[in-house]
Amino acid sequence: MRPFFNCNFGLNEFAIRFPSAFFGILTVLLSYFLTKKLFEKENIALLTAFFLAISPWHLQFSRGAFEANLGLFFSVLGIYLFIKFAKDKPYYIIPSALSFLAAMYTFTGQRLLSLYSLVLALQFRKQVLANIN
Repeated sequence: MRPFFNCNFGLNEFAIRFPSAFFGILTVLLSYFLTKKLFEKENIALLTAFFLAISPWHLQFSRGAFEANLGLFFSVLGIYLFIKFAKDKPYYIIPSALSFLAAMYTFTGQRLLSLYSLVLALQFRKQVLANIN
C-alpha cells in the first residue's frame, strides 16, 4: 500500500533546491513580522518584506542549495522570538535560544552573527531582568 503523500523526492534538482527556496520565502514573511513588531507600522513592514523579496542577494541564495539561507532564517527567527520575549512573554526565550543555536550549526558564518543574542540582551536588559524575575 502506497502512502497518500510521499515525502521522498529522490535525488534530483528539485529535492536539493526546495528547502532553500522554502526557507527563503519564510524569511521574507518573518522579516515582515519582525519589522511590524519593532516599528508597529504596517507600511514599513511591507516595504521591508518587499525589498527582501526582490533583493538580488536573497534571490541568489534562495535559488541555490546554500546553507547561508537557512542560517539567515534561523537568525531572523531568533531575533524575532527574542523581541517577543523582551516585550511580551517570558517563555519565548527558550525558542529564541534554540533558534540561535540552530543558526550556529547551519552555517559557519552565523557563529559570529549569533552574538546578536548578547547585543539584544544588553539592549533590552531592563525587559530581560523584568521577565526573568
